[in-house]
Amino acid sequence: MNEPTNEIERFSNIQWQQVSDVARQKLIDNGEKRVRLLDLKAGFQEQEWCKRGHTGYIIGGTLHMEFESGRMQSYDEGEPLLISSGESHKARVVTGRVQLFLVDDV
Repeated sequence: MNEPTNEIERFSNIQWQQVSDVARQKLIDNGEKRVRLLDLKAGFQEQEWCKRGHTGYIIGGTLHMEFESGRMQSYDEGEPLLISSGESHKARVVTGRVQLFLVDDV
């Protein structure tokens, strides 16, 4: 586990990491939580079910979420995103671009 510090990590000092042709991120990970700034383009679609818990905020665009239970949910610009750990889900971007801030359980 990383030792806590008083130093603040800033997204402005972190380079974008290309995750795929349609996704890039800036990532801060302290071993317990992971903070990400995501930039997703139309065509982004998760192939695997994610069971991780997420807390976030949609900065821009609309993110579509499919839950393994069959429920569909759209998260629009300015809305919070809260998904419990163990609730299987897949995200996708249908049109445009989505920017979001996420805090993930590790």
